[in-house]
Amino acid sequence: MDQPPVDHALMAKPRSPRTLLVKAAWLSAIPGVTIAEACERYGVSRSAVARVKKSLGDARPSLDDLLLAALTSNGMHEQGELPGDYSSLASWLDYVEHDGCTPEQARARVCRLAERGLIEIQGTAWRLRAPWPSEAE
Repeated sequence: MDQPPVDHALMAKPRSPRTLLVKAAWLSAIPGVTIAEACERYGVSRSAVARVKKSLGDARPSLDDLLLAALTSNGMHEQGELPGDYSSLASWLDYVEHDGCTPEQARARVCRLAERGLIEIQGTAWRLRAPWPSEAE
């Protein structure tokens, strides 16, 4: 018996793995990163990311997430040089968190990332110990 031809235009698009959607949702929550940019990076749809963001509720990036975003250029780099001057990082953190962060506090916060095992510091270089943004919900 002959089968009717399949109309591929009517077939559902494959769904994006939830881990990519979560990563895109977390990335888009970083100040300065748009949902469109996060969707493009992970190859996911805007509507799917919006659904995941809704399921995450009012979750906002932690201070660690903000620091990792700043160090990694929003997840584009897995390693790099530590800032020679922490003024720019402190200024950005103060802008985002409104906490009066100083360069000394910004440096101490980066050191705490290493103490928590999120990054490894050797001399003036840092390296991520786990991918960022995280897939964790």
